[in-house]
Amino acid sequence: IPARQYFGILTGSLSNVSGHWTGTTTLSNDSLELLEHRLEGEKKAQFLGFVRKMLKWIPEERYTAYELLDDPWHAPV
Repeated sequence: IPARQYFGILTGSLSNVSGHWTGTTTLSNDSLELLEHRLEGEKKAQFLGFVRKMLKWIPEERYTAYELLDDPWHAPV
């Protein structure tokens, strides 16, 4: 769900003023944990943490590419 300050930007053909999706494509309610099947344990947790750092509605909260290079997901095995 987008941050409330983005509702106005997202309204129109993709969502209504409440932020609910109105597009023609169905959105999945599955969590990242349910969608990732190939990893387990700590590696899965690290990967999901890495992805969540990139998937932020508020741009200022997103990690930069440079910051992501220091993420534990990139640590040598």
